[in-house]
Amino acid sequence: MMTRRDFGVAALLTSTALVTGCATAGAGSTASNGSAAAASPMPASANPLTAVWTGPHGGVPPWDRMAPEHFPGAFTQAMNELRAEMAVIRDNPEPATFANTHVPVMLAGQTISRVYPLWGVQTSNMSNEAVQAMEAEWEPRLSAFFDELRLDPRMFARYRTVYENRASAGLTVQQRRIVERTYEEQVRNGAALDDAGKARLTAINTEMAGLFSEFGSKLLADESTYIFITNEAELDGLDAGFRASLAAAGAAQGRPGTWAIKNTRSSAQPVLQFAHNRALRERVWRAFVGRGDNAGANNTGTTIATILRLRQERARL
Repeated sequence: MMTRRDFGVAALLTSTALVTGCATAGAGSTASNGSAAAASPMPASANPLTAVWTGPHGGVPPWDRMAPEHFPGAFTQAMNELRAEMAVIRDNPEPATFANTHVPVMLAGQTISRVYPLWGVQTSNMSNEAVQAMEAEWEPRLSAFFDELRLDPRMFARYRTVYENRASAGLTVQQRRIVERTYEEQVRNGAALDDAGKARLTAINTEMAGLFSEFGSKLLADESTYIFITNEAELDGLDAGFRASLAAAGAAQGRPGTWAIKNTRSSAQPVLQFAHNRALRERVWRAFVGRGDNAGANNTGTTIATILRLRQERARL
């Protein structure tokens, strides 16, 4: 499974699970800025998420201008650009070589490679119900899009030509390794399947993308719960500044005079590390490790079982 650190289009095209397997709850998730689900796509020319990054160190993402309503337009633009770039490579009338196949693929998708890290932060660290609704819509669409590119028989034919000619093509050791690894990953990801197999694989990947989104939403829902402490003595061992933040959280939740420990790593870990009260540590630990494993709408048992069944079918396929 790829991680959100792998943003290059070559990695996206050779990853089976794409980013869908990592769209889960992030530590310390907070409310996002603005509404997402009902917003109309922003015109490409005005969308800050697709602009080339500026500033030091190769450019800085526009974190200060990131908003959920920007993502539909950004994804649409990025997908259209990448589809066009891949079509040029695929339809090149010249015989396939490392230089006209692998190199341009590795350089393609600059826009989508910029959008993905922003999307990762938005869905993992700045999520809310509106963002989760957007994620449920877009993760399956993105999965189907990358399957469209990855399973293109004409593109795979170019990879196979380069692979079969690798010994006589004058490639460096590094280039030959790229050719072999890319071809093997393409085969493992279903590029050599027949049409029926590709259709089923796309259906599986698309369904799993939605399930991963569902799993993350359920975890986030459990991370939005609190443990309320009414006796400050139970917080013995915790730093005064951290205690003050727990008191502020209690007041924000409409329970002034209490200390609220949110069920996220950023709140749980200091308690587990420094609190002297063993019963409190156990209570916080059980709540944190039990996310998604409680009775009710946030239970992830059925979601996990379905993911495992689909993974098994995909492995056989």
